[in-house]
Amino acid sequence: MDSDHEQGPSRKKIAKERREKQKLSSVQEKYKHVRLTPSKFQAVFDDLSGSSSDETDVGIDTDASSEHLETETADEDFESDESEDSEESEVEIATHARRGTGAHARARHTTRTTRTPAPTDSDDGWCSDNTAPFVDNFTGTPGLTVPVPTTVLGFIQLFLTQKLLKYIAYETNLYASQNKAGTGQSTKHRWQPVTVKEIARYMGLTILMGICPLPRLRMYWQTGRFWHIPCFNTFMTGKRFEMIAKYFHVYNNKSIPPGQGVDKLIKVRSLMQYLLNRFKRIYIPNKNLSLDEGTMPWRGRLSFKTYNPNKPDKYGIKLYMLAEATSGYIYDFEIYSGVGKKTIDTVMALIEPLKDKGYHLYMDNYYNSVRLSEALLQVGVYTCGTLRLQRGAPKSLQMQAKGKVPIDKTLFKRKDNTFIILWKDKRIVSLITNCHNAETQQVQRRKRVRNRDGTTSVQQVTVNKPNAICDYNTNMKDRKKLTLLHFHEQVIAALLFYKSSNWPEEDDDIPHAADVNATGANVATPGPSTPRAPTAGPSGVRRPLFTSPVPADLPSSSESGDEAVIITSGASAATRPRIVDNPDRLKRNLSHTQVKIQKRLRCRVCKLSGKRKDTHYKCKTCDVALCPAPCYSKYHRKRKFWADKQ
Repeated sequence: MDSDHEQGPSRKKIAKERREKQKLSSVQEKYKHVRLTPSKFQAVFDDLSGSSSDETDVGIDTDASSEHLETETADEDFESDESEDSEESEVEIATHARRGTGAHARARHTTRTTRTPAPTDSDDGWCSDNTAPFVDNFTGTPGLTVPVPTTVLGFIQLFLTQKLLKYIAYETNLYASQNKAGTGQSTKHRWQPVTVKEIARYMGLTILMGICPLPRLRMYWQTGRFWHIPCFNTFMTGKRFEMIAKYFHVYNNKSIPPGQGVDKLIKVRSLMQYLLNRFKRIYIPNKNLSLDEGTMPWRGRLSFKTYNPNKPDKYGIKLYMLAEATSGYIYDFEIYSGVGKKTIDTVMALIEPLKDKGYHLYMDNYYNSVRLSEALLQVGVYTCGTLRLQRGAPKSLQMQAKGKVPIDKTLFKRKDNTFIILWKDKRIVSLITNCHNAETQQVQRRKRVRNRDGTTSVQQVTVNKPNAICDYNTNMKDRKKLTLLHFHEQVIAALLFYKSSNWPEEDDDIPHAADVNATGANVATPGPSTPRAPTAGPSGVRRPLFTSPVPADLPSSSESGDEAVIITSGASAATRPRIVDNPDRLKRNLSHTQVKIQKRLRCRVCKLSGKRKDTHYKCKTCDVALCPAPCYSKYHRKRKFWADKQ
C-alpha cells in the first residue's frame, strides 16, 4: 500500500509534465514564423495559460497508448491544416489579440492546444530511392534564324538597327517641339532638329564616357587641359551634345494617360518590346539555360531603385534575365518595377516561349522551390539549382542539415521525379533537381592545410561531388570569349563612323505612341517640327585631328561621301550662313583671289586644325576666311588640308 501510495503522485506529476511540454511545444510551433509585436503578446500569454484548471483531472489515469493515439490523430489534423492556412495565421493571431480572452476565444485556444507539431520523421511521400529520373529528349532547334554575319558590325546591326536610330531621332525631335525648344531667343538654348547621324554619334560618345570617366561633362571638351580627349571635339561640340542630352527621348509624353496606376516603365516599354522581339526572333538558345538577376547601376531618383549590399553595384535597377548558359546570350528579361509579383509567375512568364521542348533551367535559391520545380516539370522544363530548405524540403532532411554532417557526405530525398540533395564541403550545400539523381563523381580541388609547425600549404584533394552540383557550377558561370571592353570599342566605332548605306533596313517596326486627350482617348500625334534639309553631317563637327583606327568593316570618313559642314560663329543658329567646302577649290585653272576684309573672321584651316586664329583675309572665289600664309596655300593645294596640324 505504501508503495502504491508513493507511486500515485509521481504518475500524476509525470502526466502533468508531459501535458505541459506538449502545450509548450505546440505554442512554440504556432509562433515560430510569427513576428511578435506588443499586440500579439496577449495571445501568446493566453495560449500558454490555456484552460489548465479544466484539464487538471482529465486524462490522468488514461493509458499511455490511448494518449499517444490521440496525439497522432491531432498531428495529422494539424499537418493538413497548416499547409492550407499558413497565410492566415498572422491574421488570426492579431484578431484574437483584439478580441481578448472571452469564452469564445478560450474555446478556440482549447481546440488549438490539442494540436501538436508535425513529427520530424514525416516526409509526406519522400523516399530514399536513387533511381535516375526520367528526362525527355531536347526537341528545340537552336541557332541563328538569320544569315550569319561575316563582320563584327554585322552582329551589332542585328540589334542596334537603323530603324531604331530613326525612331530615337523622331521621338527626340518630337519632345523638343513639345517643349518649344526652337523658339528661344538665346543662341545657347536654340534647338535644331537632330539627325540620325547625330543620334548615332551621341550614343557612341555616351558609351565612350563610360570607358573614360571624368568628373564633369564639360571636361570632355576642354582642349587646354591634361585630361583633354580629342575624340569628343572631333565628332560633336560640347553645346550640341548637351542639347541632345536635354531632349533625348524614346516615347511620346503626351500619350501617357492621366491618373494613377500608369505603368512605371511606359516611357521605355516600346523600346524594350522592340529589343525583346529581336532577341527571341534572331536566335534560339541551346538546351541549357540559366536564370539570374542583374543590376543596372543607377543612383538617381527612381521609385523602383533597389539596394543590395552584397552586389558590386549596390544601387540600381534590378533585372531578371533568362540567358543561354554556354554563351550568355540574353533570350528574355524583365525589369523589376516595384510591383508585387510572385516569383513563380515571373519564372513562368520568362520561360513561356520555350515550354514542352526539354530545356534544362539552372537557377539559384532566390527562385527555386519544390512547388516551382513541379510546376515547370508539368510544362516540359527541367530544373536544377540551389534551394532554401524551408521551401518544401522534407522535415527529416531539414533536421539533418541542422546537425553534424561529415565532410564529403551526400544526403538526399526523392519525391517522384524531384531530388533534394545535401552535400557537405566547407558547409552544407542544398540542391533541388529533377534531371539528376544523387550520384557523385570524383573531382580534384585545392585545399589549404595547416601543418604542425603553424605554416599552411595547399594540397590537391579528391572529393565526391554530386553530378547535379557539377552541372550547376558549369551552367551558371559566364564564359567570355570577347571582353566587354573590346565589344564596347566595336560598338563605339560603329556609331561614330555611322553611314546610312552600311546599315540595312529591317522589317521590324517600332510604332510611335499617339497623344491622349484629357479623357484618355488617343488622338493623332503631331509630328516634330519640320526638319532642315539633309546636310552632309551634324552641325559643329570637326574633321579628325588624327588618323583614327577604323575597323576593316567600317567606312572611313573620307570614303563616305559626306561633306564637312561648319557653322560660322556670330549669328544665331537659325540665321547664320552655312559654309561648305567648294568642290572646285583644288582646280588649278580656276582663278583664286586673296582679298582683304574689314571684319576679322576665323581662319578655316586653323579652325579645323584645332587652333583659334582670326584673319583679315579671305579667298574671294571660295568665300572662305584664310590666313595669308600658309593656310591659303594649303587650302587650295592639299586635298586633306586639315590633317597636318601645326
